[in-house]
Amino acid sequence: MNMSFRKAEENEVGVLTEMSRNAFLSDAEFGSGGGGPDGYDDYDFHLDHQKKGSLYSLLNGENIVGGAILEEDGDSLNVYRIFVSTKEFRKGYGLRLMQLIEEYFPEAKIFKLDTPEWNVRTNSFYQKCGYKAVGREHIPEFDLILYEKKR
Repeated sequence: MNMSFRKAEENEVGVLTEMSRNAFLSDAEFGSGGGGPDGYDDYDFHLDHQKKGSLYSLLNGENIVGGAILEEDGDSLNVYRIFVSTKEFRKGYGLRLMQLIEEYFPEAKIFKLDTPEWNVRTNSFYQKCGYKAVGREHIPEFDLILYEKKR
């Protein structure tokens, strides 16, 4: 794998939006009911994040294989969203994406994220990446598990 990670370019927003939509729709297998988080399938949402500098692309060679929405907050990094192309599931791209995020932000002391309690796949994945559950948050549809990873 010739992987790289960088801020997304404006001409990549359409590809990243479609990739996000497909990835989150695949969560229906795990209990989502077929939706995703706010803006998961909205071009303008992703474009806004690209313009703010918080949308990132994961590339294998020249091909975009995943993306992330990340925001720095002091000495912590909020991992709002990651997604990998459904064509590339179970090939190690998600794990590599998380490693590259940590490398890209060497000043971050704490990485924070959340995921729905019902999503067995993402909960298992984040634990595999070294994240520890630190709490829960109730939103109208379900409970979120809050995770952190400290350096």
